[in-house]
Amino acid sequence: MQKILSIEGIKLRGYPIFPILLLVNVFFYVVVAMNFSKWVTIPDQQDFNVDGFGLFNPGFILETLSFLAGIFKYFSVIVLLLYVALDFRYKMHRRQVMEGMSRLESFSGKWMTTAIFVVFHIALIYFLSVVLLTHTNVVLERVNREFWYYPLLWGIEFLVLFSLGFLLVQLTRKSGLSVVLLLLYAFIVEPILGLSIKSLKPFLPISSSRNLVTFPLQDNVQVLLNIEEFIGNFPLQAFLVSLISIAVFVGVSWRLFVKSDL
Repeated sequence: MQKILSIEGIKLRGYPIFPILLLVNVFFYVVVAMNFSKWVTIPDQQDFNVDGFGLFNPGFILETLSFLAGIFKYFSVIVLLLYVALDFRYKMHRRQVMEGMSRLESFSGKWMTTAIFVVFHIALIYFLSVVLLTHTNVVLERVNREFWYYPLLWGIEFLVLFSLGFLLVQLTRKSGLSVVLLLLYAFIVEPILGLSIKSLKPFLPISSSRNLVTFPLQDNVQVLLNIEEFIGNFPLQAFLVSLISIAVFVGVSWRLFVKSDL
């Protein structure tokens, strides 16, 4: 594992857009955090009530950050897919196998890089949430306890999109074409399928992943209307469909990788 990560690290040093991606993402979260600080500071408030109602309600910091990260995920996925496509363009997988690396090690390198990127994002969301809640001077035990898993759901949402894009890169071996196909599917093909066959929509990968982290204002209303019914409302179906989608995309990608001549 250490060998694989060291090789990927060397490659990333020759891919300057990756650290730029990290900086852009950190900047994005800092800007959002500054807006939270502006909107949710409620002096001397000790319990959750409607005074903080809105998109930047301190009771929904985890959900709001995760939701906004979900909107931003397309930029991150595209950058990572361009990085993945470089190995096919310059025959890096073939070179690695010829130098003694197994196909599994060569295949898993990009996934390890992506996993580190996702973990970094999740940790950043949790860190900013703790900082913001500390500075809002608000006690929100019940609501925040029920939203602890939203950054993890964002990670699954990200991996659904990335795993589909990874499969498209395997099929096309072209960075630009794979990105175009991914965006066409996400914004045109799948929405048309969902509208044409409504019973199919809950089982489509992108649609299901989007249901993992809902729009924060929607949950504000649901909690305020009936918090008892809302608490524990985990998106189980979307979660399972997303996990199955990731498994299928990765499995097919691995099968293609094993059968290809690299």
